Amino acid sequence: MAIDSQITDRANEVKDSWLNPQPPATVARLPWTGFKRNDPAKFFEQLCDIVRQHPGSICQTTSGMHNLDYGGWFNYFFAEAKAVANRNAEIERNFGRIFSLMFDLRVKGAGAGASIEFAGPFPLPLSAAFNNILTTAPGGIPKSILTYLFELGFEEAQTTTAGDYFAKGLALKSNMPDAVSVRSAKGEFVFGYRGDTREVATVVAQQGAKCRADLDFWRRDAHLSAAWHPWNSAMEDWKKMWYRKGAKDNDYFTLNSMAQHFHISCAYPMFRSFEIDQGLLGPVSGWTPQQRALLAPRKLSVVRVFDRKASQWIEVLRDETRVFACAIASSTTIAKTYELNNYPESAVRTVSLEDMLAWIKVRRYHHPPGSAQEHYDSTRTDPSMTIKVLSWGWVRSEDETRASLGCTVDGMKVLSAKLQNLMGKVFDISHTSYKGEASYDVDRVQAAAAPPPKAVAKPVRLSGR
Repeated sequence: MAIDSQITDRANEVKDSWLNPQPPATVARLPWTGFKRNDPAKFFEQLCDIVRQHPGSICQTTSGMHNLDYGGWFNYFFAEAKAVANRNAEIERNFGRIFSLMFDLRVKGAGAGASIEFAGPFPLPLSAAFNNILTTAPGGIPKSILTYLFELGFEEAQTTTAGDYFAKGLALKSNMPDAVSVRSAKGEFVFGYRGDTREVATVVAQQGAKCRADLDFWRRDAHLSAAWHPWNSAMEDWKKMWYRKGAKDNDYFTLNSMAQHFHISCAYPMFRSFEIDQGLLGPVSGWTPQQRALLAPRKLSVVRVFDRKASQWIEVLRDETRVFACAIASSTTIAKTYELNNYPESAVRTVSLEDMLAWIKVRRYHHPPGSAQEHYDSTRTDPSMTIKVLSWGWVRSEDETRASLGCTVDGMKVLSAKLQNLMGKVFDISHTSYKGEASYDVDRVQAAAAPPPKAVAKPVRLSGR
């Protein structure tokens, strides 16, 4: 994919300012000679090599998902573009060109062994020069950078109707037959599931799971109308359904994910310990008190469970989340992202409150990584979690739910029985599949340790003196 010539030309100017002395200077700031000096790509490749080894955010930002600034959008788009690049030499040189424009640089070492590097640690603040461009000409180079990364890392999802993909019955493993469906006076409904950590009252107050890009206040706060944003165009790309090619997953802002099966949604939100701290390596049993203290803000706790396979008690990480069973009209437009990643999940634009049938609360026991040098990553460990189903309830009242579905009283009894039958179930999952038998006996209570034997006092022998 070609990069805007504005970026290439300005990046070459930056490179030349480091390699070629300008009057009144007589010595280059980067004293390369021979092939290094004559290779026009070497300068940019060194910058990309540094970034490739950094797993976290590149650009400094104080924004979150609700109010992304330039640095926030850069990190979001670059994460996908970086994964897609896959060591493509020309793409990585383009990344280096972009970095040379956005961030301050410095020389490391001296003489023939000197190299170019960033002037500070990650995440890097935007340089004063780039901030000036962002202020004076935001629709030029700044927009071209984000557009290049966006087009590289994202693609528009093809669509179909929900009835072509989702089940007509609640698809609950180890439960009643899935052939049991709901008859409705309002037409045909199909069922899907989505994981959501919000409290039920919050979901009700926010009227379901809205597509952020459809919310006027979110588009304003996330700067979609800024001259530097690639979605600020006559194409109105924010109205489309986008797929993240690097992560092989749905876009956060234009789609709301919905899985075919209950167990798939139990895996959400995904758990990766490096998203908390890069130092959280290996099983939690080896973590220090300071490292464990990082878990509380994420509502994670450390508990002991009996590992059936190892036949011993172990420490594991535990959290809780909710899965929402949703009933959506068969005619609803959905994204065919499952064809792009071979994963049993689709997405809709918005999940309205009326679509949300019931909530199911689950407790998750996270399986540790395979070695002390690896992070917890629920997308890679197999099995990744042991799940226990705790409770369920209607998102709204049963009468409101029945009225929305146009369902009979008997139909509601069928739904209720299927959900109730799920309570107390314990099973393993991986990121993509249901494993059935649970590795951990999460209901087993560890016997209290026997108290140490009491010391028997020896009689004191008095002296005869």
